[in-house]
Amino acid sequence: MTKPKADLETCRKAVAEFWRRTALNDTDLLLQHFEPDAVSHDPVGEPPITTVEGHRALFDEVGQMFKEITFDTENVYEAAPKIGVRWHATGTLQDGTVSKFGGLDVFEISPAGKIAIHWGFWDPDAVE
Repeated sequence: MTKPKADLETCRKAVAEFWRRTALNDTDLLLQHFEPDAVSHDPVGEPPITTVEGHRALFDEVGQMFKEITFDTENVYEAAPKIGVRWHATGTLQDGTVSKFGGLDVFEISPAGKIAIHWGFWDPDAVE
């Protein structure tokens, strides 16, 4: 029996919603967009995050860095249920410094339209 997969439109909506919720800097809202058993490799190379508590800690940590953040997405690559997105961010840090950085994220979307697996290719040390 084949496991159900998200269709392309569901994937597109889920990824767009991820960027919207991330920019709002609301951990609870962002957590609702991940499957309870979601796995995040963010950033890739660090141990995977496999629990709701782990995701909460990541989102809180990143969110506390910024007063405000915006994302520009480009080069979207689609192969449902996965989507890869190259992105650039501009964020205002808590001390007022403006930081520009970027990366590439890959998402696997569940049939329910939530993030099941996330790979974040970016360098947190580039945020200065």
